[in-house]
Amino acid sequence: MSRGQSAFSRVEERRQRRQKPTADAPKSGAAFVAIGLFGLADRHFGVQIMDAETKGVSPVSVDDSALLSTTIRAIRRRRGMTAREVAAAMHMPLRTYQRFEAGENRPNIDHIHRFARATRSDPHGLMTAVAIGAPEWAVWTADNQFSAILTVGLQTFNRKHGERIADLDVRAIVSAVTAMFDRLGDEIASQSEARDWIRNGQDALAETRPRPGR
Repeated sequence: MSRGQSAFSRVEERRQRRQKPTADAPKSGAAFVAIGLFGLADRHFGVQIMDAETKGVSPVSVDDSALLSTTIRAIRRRRGMTAREVAAAMHMPLRTYQRFEAGENRPNIDHIHRFARATRSDPHGLMTAVAIGAPEWAVWTADNQFSAILTVGLQTFNRKHGERIADLDVRAIVSAVTAMFDRLGDEIASQSEARDWIRNGQDALAETRPRPGR
């Protein structure tokens, strides 16, 4: 099984566990983007559920509300904010926010956007995290706005090409999305190598430099 097929099957399996499958239908471009996101995270970050104590992410449930709850709590803790502080920034009663964070109600798009503004994170990243079943995605991309950039790109592409998008062959979509994520993966690897080079160089300099006097 290829990497793309493996990522696709894992995303589809998570979706099917969260909701009853409907009749077979062609996969949308957005679905392939989601699959690509899952594959990128899988290859370069491991898509491992973070330790609750060190990373602020608890074990993941396959329920959408529970996934969103895990994601929201992780972002809030990453920002070092209390529930009361986030509730105040969202202009809502603390108890209402607590129900939102706990996933007691169905996902609310307006609340997601208000939460993102309050925590300086990416609302599209929050929703993507739920779509691909990976709460850690929203944490990793909160600052670089990865999902927001993708969404703007999709919006621009839709406005430019309109109904002609329907004529695109599935293979062309898969090829383009795979190439994009492979390039981003290479960039991740390159940046990691650069950081390692700098760190090793600093360690070597420290070993040869005379120790400072008291």
